[in-house]
Amino acid sequence: MADAALVPASEQHVIAADLPDGWVLTEATFGTVIERPTPNGFRPNVVVAQESTTVSLVEASSGMMAAAIAAHPGTRVLEVRRQEHALGPSARLLFGYPLVEDWIVVDQRVITTGDTAVHLTASASVLEWTAVEAVLSQVMDSVRLVDVQEGTSA
Repeated sequence: MADAALVPASEQHVIAADLPDGWVLTEATFGTVIERPTPNGFRPNVVVAQESTTVSLVEASSGMMAAAIAAHPGTRVLEVRRQEHALGPSARLLFGYPLVEDWIVVDQRVITTGDTAVHLTASASVLEWTAVEAVLSQVMDSVRLVDVQEGTSA
């Protein structure tokens, strides 16, 4: 895995994560996407985004769940739990939704750091989930803040 600098978290930090071999990094309006190139079908991916906010973890996770259900008709929530991440307290939402003749499995996490919420969203088709779940989890677990001046993890 290679290190990849991602979205600016502040003037002093950027968010970084490990980029799996053969995966690509692309920018989108909704965040930075780490995805495995595939010739067709849904691409397994992790989206990393952040926002300045002082909401609590409970508020952030409630908003995350409401947005997931609103964005994807037919959503089925599989798991909701609190967990720890290197950046701080985190909430995890595991859900699935239908897409054409397939189902997409999503592992979505929000981490609150006091003045920032970091959003991590891993997705893959249900047929690929077992094969890529560990890699997607590794990418999300590797997300960290890097000091721009020193190039060190915070």
